[in-house]
Amino acid sequence: MTTRGFAPDRLHTAHALATIFATLSVYMLAYPITFILVPFGLLLGLIGLRALLRRGMAFWGRLIFWLAGRRIHVTGREHIARGKNYLVVANHSSMLDIPALLAVIPNMALVGREKLLRIPVFGSFLRTIRYIPIDTANIRKAGRSMEEAARKAREGITVGMFPEGTRTLTGRVQVLKRGFIRILRESGLDLLPITIQGTFVLKPKHRITFSPLERIQLVVHEPLDNSFLTRLTDQAIAEKVRSILDWPRGAIACTAEGNGLS
Repeated sequence: MTTRGFAPDRLHTAHALATIFATLSVYMLAYPITFILVPFGLLLGLIGLRALLRRGMAFWGRLIFWLAGRRIHVTGREHIARGKNYLVVANHSSMLDIPALLAVIPNMALVGREKLLRIPVFGSFLRTIRYIPIDTANIRKAGRSMEEAARKAREGITVGMFPEGTRTLTGRVQVLKRGFIRILRESGLDLLPITIQGTFVLKPKHRITFSPLERIQLVVHEPLDNSFLTRLTDQAIAEKVRSILDWPRGAIACTAEGNGLS
């Protein structure tokens, strides 16, 4: 072995060991812990201890990353106004995007796949945290889900969703589905874009191992004013939001003039 090849070989070995450790840790600890915590969360929701439930959700979200050898770094947290509700949209590149979002905003009603409600106990827990199921294979049911999301938003609940509809296979933000625009127009909520970085490398869609090689960072962008956005066409809204979520590669600056808050 040459001296020049020594450092890269050691680095490769370190990465391999980190991947093995993170993968075993998640599968052997994170999943069982989640299985144990779900009934407790369900109980807290049923007896009305929602503040404690929210803290538990945030703890769970961070715990998943700790077990994978990473921790969540948040920038732009000051853009989340205390006591204000939003339509939260984020890019989607990993199964870990959900715990990442809940670690930062644990009181949101997430929009997600209907089939998750069929899982015993876990489905009941999702209903407790006001999960909004959507069946993308049925246009009529999907429409009703958007109506439910808009109704909950009008009732004073933060709604969160991944407008790409499915996890990216490239790491770049895909074309956004238009369901979030319907909620935006019907709810009156300002839109809060959040870019999730690092989860694609940690656990992409078609890989079973966890590779903790990149910093996990959530970038909370400046909220976009509802009255400003809803004056735009659907296509213009989708393109604007996608460019923000694709930060920093396709980002546009959220200035006061650009986001309609001037």
